Amino acid sequence: MLGPIAQKQGRQFDDLNDDISVQVLDNSDVIEVEAHGLTKGAAMQTLQAVMGSYLALAAQPTGAARDLDTQLANTHTNTVELQTRVQQLTTAVIAKTATQTSLNDARTALTASQNQEKAIQASIDELNLTGQTGPNAQPLTQPYPLPDPVSPQPLIAASIGALVATIPAGAVVALTALRRTKP
Repeated sequence: MLGPIAQKQGRQFDDLNDDISVQVLDNSDVIEVEAHGLTKGAAMQTLQAVMGSYLALAAQPTGAARDLDTQLANTHTNTVELQTRVQQLTTAVIAKTATQTSLNDARTALTASQNQEKAIQASIDELNLTGQTGPNAQPLTQPYPLPDPVSPQPLIAASIGALVATIPAGAVVALTALRRTKP
């Protein structure tokens, strides 16, 4: 999924892969995606591309659902053809150009085809009901940039360290001075 995105952005796959982090949140179907980039705009563009690509992929039916859809279409075509054949044979039997047996055989085949259509549709309904047609993916939140990270402030850190160090040092100096002044 990242290959086409990397190609559209003129990037190497590995570079894009390094800039994307994905995790499934505990005990859920929620997928958290984070994108990094040189700018917030670049990261947002990458994140939106990844989300769009995933949602498009998730919207495609599973192999089982596609197979059942194909079977249903083929069976429906067969049913329509058999209905036409039954009508033709009914007219032919009345005109005595076809036998009742051939009409009965066509009716039996039509009933079998209709029953097969119903069974396939029931299988499709079951897949839909149990969520096996594919994930019903949808974004829970719109992409948003994270706040700027806090960067180290060496001067402030050194000042705080010096201040904290002077307190115990001052206490040691005061105790030492107190011991020297006592006889």
